Amino acid sequence: MQLKAKDISQKIYKEEILKKISFKANTGEIIGIIGLNGAGKSTLLRILAGITEPTEGNIEIDNKILTLNNFKLRRKISYLSEEAPIYPEMRVQEYLSFQASLKKIPFKTKRKEIKEVLSFCHLNSIRKLKINTLSKGFKQRTALANALLGKPKILILDEPTNGLDPHHSKIIQEIISHSKKENITFITSHFLEEIEFICDKILIIHNGKLREYGKKTEIFSKIQHANIIFLQIKGEKEKIEKALLKIEGIKKISIQKEMENEWNRYQIIAEKEKKMMDKIYHLILTEKWQIREMLTHKPSFQELFKESIFTYE
Repeated sequence: MQLKAKDISQKIYKEEILKKISFKANTGEIIGIIGLNGAGKSTLLRILAGITEPTEGNIEIDNKILTLNNFKLRRKISYLSEEAPIYPEMRVQEYLSFQASLKKIPFKTKRKEIKEVLSFCHLNSIRKLKINTLSKGFKQRTALANALLGKPKILILDEPTNGLDPHHSKIIQEIISHSKKENITFITSHFLEEIEFICDKILIIHNGKLREYGKKTEIFSKIQHANIIFLQIKGEKEKIEKALLKIEGIKKISIQKEMENEWNRYQIIAEKEKKMMDKIYHLILTEKWQIREMLTHKPSFQELFKESIFTYE
């Protein structure tokens, strides 16, 4: 299955929330949608889910346009909002049975599908418990089990691990990863380590515009504008900083930690360049500085995102 977003724009009164967003996604892909608060992520999810129609543009699923009235297409989509809609007075299995009826899952396969999602989401041990007695982690897994019920072709998850402890977050991440063969998955999260861990592609929205979209490795490479290098050198601070700044490509030097006997740990921000370490090492040899550390720091996706997002202004 393929989903195409074509020039999606959305206005609320006179305010443009989304501006001509276009991309493609295929079965087996998990797409992480990231951006600052108010960037338009939730609006895009609602359009992808068929809950809201865009002001301009359209969503195509296997060359068929998604509309509010196209119920056949909408049945292929499952949307789990940040505030999961669950009924606290129901038992887990009872709730899933009720949802299966609402989704019009045939009676012949209903029992089998409920059994499958209970097992897939590790809920068998609590299936007979009332939802209002469960921890937040189990409640969220119950909501996710409902989202997977009916074997959706497009799975849309808005902050599925928000507020969960690391144990339950990891379980939900694994469930999402293992289910991707059957569907196209869209996910938003403020935990960028989570996006980095489970997503195949990343879509960055800023001020309603699509800024980046592609494979995770390609996006990382594109938004990494600089290398971070750490050095421990002995010597006069001003002299060392002045000499290092003469190297073409070094943007900034700061002392990360002052040590005894003129030893200092420096943080260097430098342009991405393969020979930058060679240049620095050549200077160290020329100046005959004493050194006990020289390493390149690989920034996390969170660091890269914070560094790059404001370059889109």
